[in-house]
Amino acid sequence: MSGLEILGAASAVLGFVETAVGLLGRLRDAYERQTELSSVLDTYRRELNSTKNILQIVRDEEALQTAAVANELVEIESILKRIVELLKALNEEKGAVRQFTHQLVHGSRDERKLSDIFGELGRAKFNLMMRIQAAHVGLTRSLDNSIAINTSIVERVNSLLEPVLGEGQGLKIAKFLRDRCKDDGDIIMLDDSDVLSLQDKAPQEAHRLAGERIVIDNLTEDQALQINGPIGQDGWREVAHMEIRNNKASGNAMQINDSMSMEAFTQMLALRAPK
Repeated sequence: MSGLEILGAASAVLGFVETAVGLLGRLRDAYERQTELSSVLDTYRRELNSTKNILQIVRDEEALQTAAVANELVEIESILKRIVELLKALNEEKGAVRQFTHQLVHGSRDERKLSDIFGELGRAKFNLMMRIQAAHVGLTRSLDNSIAINTSIVERVNSLLEPVLGEGQGLKIAKFLRDRCKDDGDIIMLDDSDVLSLQDKAPQEAHRLAGERIVIDNLTEDQALQINGPIGQDGWREVAHMEIRNNKASGNAMQINDSMSMEAFTQMLALRAPK
């Protein structure tokens, strides 16, 4: 996906979150006096609001709109559609709210269904958080082909993430800002071991009952290196659907759209190193 497409996807997912929050609110208002039911619905609403806060940062920060993040948005949108469908049915069917109240308190198929879907949402949100944390925010290439970090960008984005994800749970790349000297342009240079460390920390996905892998419409140019898969792992978990298409590298750029071993990655870096 292009940046504009990811922006649109994030906005669309936010729309589903808002709809789900509204539907939950209607259920809660109808049976506000039933403490046990209200507690269950409040838990679901907090999960939606937490997801909403993360999605808003993705929508507003271009640096976080990566291919990996886009994949997670697709998964979250699919889950939210099912949540909205179920909540609409509970709100619209005659007598469904009263029946649902009894079911939530005493346990039933519908209660388990809603609980399962919100469990999926929680796992998908966790995966999205990991993809965000692993984003190479502020990573640049200098004139001599060295890799560097623009610390001002990292610090700004990290200051937005930590209040939402938790203290110390922001960008992984922020660790390179500690005890490092930066130049007048707020730039920190990285060596080969730093670059390897960035790739080696690719996040492991939380377990999903079903999933998909989508790498579409990525473009890399000039001297850039773009990797859209994990490094140093045995391979991606098997998924129900895989789609890799319309990806392009031009000039002297290099693009990897699947997993690769650490040995292969190291050899690739050696070949690209300035002579």
